[in-house]
Amino acid sequence: MGAIGAALIGPTIKGPAFVPVAVSNYTDFVAQFGSLYEQSYLPYTAKSYLQNAGGATIVRVLGSGGYKLTHPLAVVATGSWGKKLISVLHPTFVVTDSDSTSLFAKSTLGSNNSGSFVLTVSGGFTTDVSSFTSATNQNGVPYSASINPENTSFIGNLYGYNPYGTNAVYNYVCFKAQASASLAADPATKIIIESGSLSSQPWDFTDDYLEASTPWVTSQKVGSNTIDLFRFSTLSHGIHSNYEIKVGISNVRPAGTIAGSEYGDFDVIVRYVDQSKLPQTPFGWQDEDIRPATIEAFKCNLDPNSPRYIARVIGDRYVTITDEGKVVVNGDYSNKSKFIRVETTEAVSNGATSPNLVPFGFRAMKTPIPSAFTQPAAATYVSSQTVGSAYNKRVYWGFSFDFTNTDNFNYLRPLPISANQSTGSNVDFYLGDYSQAAGANYPSATSP
Repeated sequence: MGAIGAALIGPTIKGPAFVPVAVSNYTDFVAQFGSLYEQSYLPYTAKSYLQNAGGATIVRVLGSGGYKLTHPLAVVATGSWGKKLISVLHPTFVVTDSDSTSLFAKSTLGSNNSGSFVLTVSGGFTTDVSSFTSATNQNGVPYSASINPENTSFIGNLYGYNPYGTNAVYNYVCFKAQASASLAADPATKIIIESGSLSSQPWDFTDDYLEASTPWVTSQKVGSNTIDLFRFSTLSHGIHSNYEIKVGISNVRPAGTIAGSEYGDFDVIVRYVDQSKLPQTPFGWQDEDIRPATIEAFKCNLDPNSPRYIARVIGDRYVTITDEGKVVVNGDYSNKSKFIRVETTEAVSNGATSPNLVPFGFRAMKTPIPSAFTQPAAATYVSSQTVGSAYNKRVYWGFSFDFTNTDNFNYLRPLPISANQSTGSNVDFYLGDYSQAAGANYPSATSP
């Protein structure tokens, strides 16, 4: 007990999930796991305990999650052995279906059914599904259900929605908030019911067990190509980090300008997201480029032998859990940041890249739901360092964090692991493609 303090287990607003994390005081707890949370006992217990103790070990469980029920859902059976439909999740891929080629073993379901019906899923078990209306037969067999708790068709009334309740079956309320318009033209929440025996897609709870990540940060062009250097991931799992922090790179100095080093250097800045532009959140952080709300700052370079090497300064540690339940710590350097870790390419970590390389852009933003049947939103970029009509060196190039733009809002989400396709309008961002003010003193975009 003296070494690790009390072990406290339960849901929190944010933080690494399913792994033990030591905190030294309540301020440390808030930085890593968030403040008091009325739907969980753990933050209150931690606050009370840490007032009189020198530390505690926290294990965050995702529980019923924190995702808003505002996007498409899929009711999926876990397998032919199952007796109940046990989860409601956002589909990673669009499912196509027709009357002649059905995903169901058999049912009374057809193109124009409405009201109650009995569904027999492959495996031989049946379930009653009631009060669904407005059936269609396009891109799967969708049914509209109410997400209003006062409505008798509320999805929670049908299958349960509270893991602490008495229902034999419940929904984990941990839905990914992703590009709702990409799956349906109308705002109705769609229900797709299919046989779990056909399920080979990652449509389970672990698909929400993800951290937010940036695209690869890239170098100047070598010939006609840029080189991947590093990328950042949040230490916290789930969507909260996307409403809280953003990462920027500033004060880039080219190789040859720093005494005693072949390499250039740069600052990595962790800042609050400007939540005054973020709709439907209770937070009020304000952050602008000319008045940044900086949380952390790190002076870094790409020299693996330097004390300022980016992975050594920020940290690259993360934890995985094996099938046997063993906790495995990955990475070479302990995390100095409270919010992010860095992943460098093998070439950078081995010192195999040119010392002349510095951050100069990033890869395209990725679409959350790659499919020929969808039209995902496009990311937008800041491509001018002006305030009014005057150049201002404090303006950050790159991804726009103006959340009043729906395209931007849709892209600040945890992405499925399989999301590896970009839209045609989302391209790599490269500083060399834009006119740079003479006063900016950027490194050369020519080949190193």
